[in-house]
Amino acid sequence: MKKTAFILTVCIFVCTLGAYAQMRPERQARLKTSGQTQKTRMTPEMEEQVLKYVQENFPRSIQRLARLKENNPEAYASRIAKTYREISYVEALKDTDKDRYNKIVEERKLNQQSIQLAEEYRETDNQEIKMDIKEKLEVLLNEIFENRQQNRKYEIERLEKKLMELKEANQKREKNKKLIVEKRLNELLGQNDELKW
Repeated sequence: MKKTAFILTVCIFVCTLGAYAQMRPERQARLKTSGQTQKTRMTPEMEEQVLKYVQENFPRSIQRLARLKENNPEAYASRIAKTYREISYVEALKDTDKDRYNKIVEERKLNQQSIQLAEEYRETDNQEIKMDIKEKLEVLLNEIFENRQQNRKYEIERLEKKLMELKEANQKREKNKKLIVEKRLNELLGQNDELKW
């Protein structure tokens, strides 16, 4: 049990590092200089990017965002910032893992459909329509669940692979400890490395 908890902790840490490494360099620099990790200072350009993305992928959400902006500007700003971080992560995947990107986008679209169905269910008084919507929603939620499980399975496999690579690299470093230390010593002392190209 302790070993599993340790492995999960390491996997989460590696995943966080991997997500950070996949960020655009300007985003990494902004996080370093501002000291921000979870909060994002939104610029008008960032807000515009989020709204464009939402309009293209989840057009029905635009109305909800407009109501939120009017009724609760602080919650709106928080939602926009969170969405911006999610978009940044997903867009990084678009370049590095197209299949995973498509699955995440599909999952988000299915989730939006489920929210829409739930709204329709609450808005109608017709019991037949409610039963029909409930059945559709249950099918949709099963599909979303399966999709999320596939994404989690993929992420676990990716983290296990990364963990194995880290272990192998660490073992190589252990085997070459003397050489590594000697090379660093020479660097610090300004001595020429005879094996250097």
